[in-house]
Amino acid sequence: MPRTLPRILPNAADARAPQNARRRLGLRTRERVMEAAAGLLLRGSVSAMSISDLVRVAGVPASSIYWHFGSKEGLVSAVAAAAVERWLDSLPDPAILPATGEARVLAGIAAVTGALARDARAVTLVTKVGVELGQGNQTGIEVVRRARADVVRYGVRLFAPAFKGLSDADARTAAERMSALLMATADGIAVNAATRGKGAAGPNDYQVLGELALLLYRHETAGRLRARKPAARRPGS
Repeated sequence: MPRTLPRILPNAADARAPQNARRRLGLRTRERVMEAAAGLLLRGSVSAMSISDLVRVAGVPASSIYWHFGSKEGLVSAVAAAAVERWLDSLPDPAILPATGEARVLAGIAAVTGALARDARAVTLVTKVGVELGQGNQTGIEVVRRARADVVRYGVRLFAPAFKGLSDADARTAAERMSALLMATADGIAVNAATRGKGAAGPNDYQVLGELALLLYRHETAGRLRARKPAARRPGS
């Protein structure tokens, strides 16, 4: 019976195996650093977080941090971007909500506040990145701008169909205004929590957004319907 000869040249799967293992290790290291950074940022600030703190908490060498993120600011920006992406992914598809009216606004804002109650880190991290990095770090400020634009786009999909009786353009404008004001309020809640020494706002802190959303919806609806109503003719004119 012929003896099986040892394989000298590795096949394609063997060649890929070490590369895949290294890639998985690199991804795990990246995630570990980002999770450690998120925890430090929620408890403190961008300026207070040091690379030595990250090395201690994440258990990785400083060279790995610089390899994956380039700088502390690059890491902070990546953490904020990932938090926003994860939070947006947790929101429901607006297509499954009630078709129109106040029922849609209430269902939509309940979904948003529910997502904030489960993970309020996104608002806190983006607020800290925007306030502390500011215009001095283009990557950081771009993350903030992109995050806010993504939230407004979701808000338009969420609220625009609620405005029955308005044109598509008016409904979109009203939904954009609602989304921007609700987002500014959420920012304020996050800042208020930080000034009180809390890492992030708690589940109950964002409940006010529901009342505010309904007030904004009624205000936008009434104002735009008044604007479309023809002015009353004066007697004798």
